[in-house]
Amino acid sequence: MRLEPPLIGAEMDRPELVTRSGANRVHVAAFDRWAAPLDAQVQRVLAEDLAARLPPGALLSAEQPSPSGPYRSLTVSLAEFYGDAACGVTLHADWSLAEPHAAAVRYGVERLQIPGGAPCSGLADLPAPMSRALGMLADRLAQVIRAQ
Repeated sequence: MRLEPPLIGAEMDRPELVTRSGANRVHVAAFDRWAAPLDAQVQRVLAEDLAARLPPGALLSAEQPSPSGPYRSLTVSLAEFYGDAACGVTLHADWSLAEPHAAAVRYGVERLQIPGGAPCSGLADLPAPMSRALGMLADRLAQVIRAQ
């Protein structure tokens, strides 16, 4: 199976960290930035998490060429992936798992919340709960993949 590059909403797909500051408001950090493009980081973390939850060899790495034969394809789209000032995280992901001949495609939606409140000294602490949210998403996706 190949994990395709994730699709990330334009308001989040930027070098600066974006946090939720109210029900309908986001805050774009002036000086706090991701170490690499967000889509690349999400794909790397999600691929690592999935590889740890699936049988060895079940997930093609990004460096591997596409196999010559048919393979399954997993696409993840992040509609929301925000942290807040208390290091709470909201993740809303739509996903599709296409079977080898595209005759069957399974779709799903995952909404995950990691409550804030743990010691949080600001944006520098936000990547850890965001990584936990991706781990929770990988848990759910691995269940679906193993059930196929």
